[in-house]
Amino acid sequence: MQHIAIIMDGNRRWALNNKLQTVMMGHKKGAESVKKSIQWCLDNKVKYLSLYTFSLENMKRTEEEKSGIWSIMVDAIKEETDDLVREGVSIKFLGDQSLFPDLLCKKIEHVEKKTSEGQKLHVQAMFFYGGQQEIVHVVKSLADKVKEGKILSDDITLDTVKESLWTADIPDPEIVIRSGGFSRMSNFLTFQTAYSELFFLDVLWPDFNESHLNDCVKKFDMIQRNFGQ
Repeated sequence: MQHIAIIMDGNRRWALNNKLQTVMMGHKKGAESVKKSIQWCLDNKVKYLSLYTFSLENMKRTEEEKSGIWSIMVDAIKEETDDLVREGVSIKFLGDQSLFPDLLCKKIEHVEKKTSEGQKLHVQAMFFYGGQQEIVHVVKSLADKVKEGKILSDDITLDTVKESLWTADIPDPEIVIRSGGFSRMSNFLTFQTAYSELFFLDVLWPDFNESHLNDCVKKFDMIQRNFGQ
């Protein structure tokens, strides 16, 4: 098992179900599940963990909620960076970087640089990310290279497409887990999950824990994967 990807869904519903004052309390609780998932991957020697942190569709949320999410992320980066370095964890934020909030850009650059030498676990925070938009980015990038004479159209292969993805150099996930009770991918790693095993869980993200990861991996281990052959 090299790579687990997670769609972290259910923070707002968890806050409402627990009659909390604001949905932001659900997002804060969800951050604890992120820590548990990172630690589980370290304990089980999983090399890559991709987390659907903020989708392009999430931009439609209220300014208040988005600002609250940025604040939680800033606090988490401040609090967790040293621990990530000590544990050998590297973190990268992958997505449409032109949309990253100014408030976060320096913080993101700082945590990426400080954790860059981590080799035990590589965490990808999919941020301002959309799988379809990533494919559009690839198409435009390769079209520009053809136009500039850097490559021929016949040079475009599966490998050249993969090399142009935001996730270049990261293996495709064997497992995708979605919390929250919905059975859809929501524009997550559209290209990379062609042969991933999908697990849709009824648990809301703040209630997600190590036992859910254990269950999914056990089920995965029982699957005979033939990749369409």
